[in-house]
Amino acid sequence: MCCSFAGIYVYYSRTRSSGAHTLLIAILLLALAFLAVVLYSEIKRRDEYKNKLDFQKALFKNVFEQAPIGIILRESKAIAPYAKNVSINPMAEKILGRSSDALRDFNWTDLTHGEDLKKEMPLFDDFLNNQIPHYTIEKRLLRPDGSTVWVRLFATDLSGSHTGDSSYMCLIEDISAQKTQELALTEQVRSTSVLLSHIQGMAYRCKADSQWTMEFVSEGCPELTGYEAENIVQNRDVSYMQIIAPEYRQRVWDEWQRVIRQHKHYTGEYEIITRSGEKKWVLEQGQAIYDADGRVEALEGIIFDFTEQKSKDQRIAYLQERDFLTGLYNRDYMEKELRRLDKPAFIRFPSPFAISTVCA
Repeated sequence: MCCSFAGIYVYYSRTRSSGAHTLLIAILLLALAFLAVVLYSEIKRRDEYKNKLDFQKALFKNVFEQAPIGIILRESKAIAPYAKNVSINPMAEKILGRSSDALRDFNWTDLTHGEDLKKEMPLFDDFLNNQIPHYTIEKRLLRPDGSTVWVRLFATDLSGSHTGDSSYMCLIEDISAQKTQELALTEQVRSTSVLLSHIQGMAYRCKADSQWTMEFVSEGCPELTGYEAENIVQNRDVSYMQIIAPEYRQRVWDEWQRVIRQHKHYTGEYEIITRSGEKKWVLEQGQAIYDADGRVEALEGIIFDFTEQKSKDQRIAYLQERDFLTGLYNRDYMEKELRRLDKPAFIRFPSPFAISTVCA
């Protein structure tokens, strides 16, 4: 009996030891499987990261080399040449007219026009001292042949880059054509302003509305109307329609509508009432400005003081019809009236009743 119990115990102990060994092996296999999955996932993640990194490198290379604006990366904000350029793209070389190697031998201040350098240095000093993270400026850069190119420059920090926290990037855009147009427009405006200041009258631009809302009037406005430009522009105190004498307002409006429909020039004479209450005859010449769809954008023209000439014309017309001494209608006027009235429309025959009455 005792032997039987001992055998069972040994059998049980052996069985239990074998089960633990199997369990341990199973756990080790599971751990190895988990580790394999983790390693596989890590390898896959690294491959994906590498592919993504390769894609980003290729994208950056293509964008950097084919960008329509100049890109300059610098490893330091120092002005001296030893703060070498990290990289310069082809467009920057084209804009500056210099190769990457040539640019490494220049201070950027030597490439900036002297007048523009004075404007840029305060901005760069703030940028250098980290008071501002970036700045933008329009300036002229010097090319090897002595010519200049207008650029819009944007400088910004590249903090955290592998080359150091003082690295920065410059984007430069060639705006020479835009600047040429701006300078030409400025000169045109200046010339126009000088010309208008010498015109004996008031040049204007107004809306084609019922009040002739002025958008611009020249320096001749006060002399012609008695109002300053700011009184009339945008109808602040008075509209131009209110300055036109009441009896002429509808006539002026109707004539303008006619020439606008027919795309013709306007010429008209009428009276205005100045700020002091004085009446003046004016001669207006203008035209409508149309957009691409044929709609009227504005009216432009010039208005002259025609009072003196109008008085002379009226005096001449008076003397052509009346005797200089007596003031009575002269013979020429009477003959013209006879010819005008000698028409069937003006001839009236007496009625038969009137004739019979006379005969009786």
